Amino acid sequence: MESLHSTADIIRKVALFTLVGFLAVFLIGPVLTVLGLVLPFALVGFLVWLPFRLLVQKREINWSGLPQKAGQILRTVLFIPIRIGATILSIPIRIVAFLASAVIGLLRLVGGLLGFVLRMIIPAVAGALLFGLLGAIGGLTHQDAEFRVPVAALIGAAIGALYGAFRTREVQKVIVLRPASAAPNHG
Repeated sequence: MESLHSTADIIRKVALFTLVGFLAVFLIGPVLTVLGLVLPFALVGFLVWLPFRLLVQKREINWSGLPQKAGQILRTVLFIPIRIGATILSIPIRIVAFLASAVIGLLRLVGGLLGFVLRMIIPAVAGALLFGLLGAIGGLTHQDAEFRVPVAALIGAAIGALYGAFRTREVQKVIVLRPASAAPNHG
């Protein structure tokens, strides 16, 4: 048992490393592209904003709050790709869930139709046998069995199928068991 547990751990770690490596190789290009586009403009904007703030607006810059705001901006910039990645990774899960629900719905439909057909077949076969027997008796009496037997069996099958299709099933009674209360019932 110990080796199976270790094997499962090794397989899980290899799969995780493979996924992380694949995502790193696959996403490094878009991440570097976005950083290459955003960072130069952010640096130019900061270099324009800083003198404007100091000279034109004549406001002091709160340098003590800068690390907090920089951390907040950095967390926002880093969280956006993670959120996009999570959304992209959730798409296959949604597709699989949709397909699974479609397959389950189709199986329920097929099961319901199969039950309906089986509910019709048994009375149809019984009707065909019974009416075929009656047709054989009448055909032997009137010397036209080759005509009466198939027609009687067809009529019996139709009546049996109609009976099977339109008969109602008994409603099953649901019994709910509840524990008795500890207090005596004074009625």
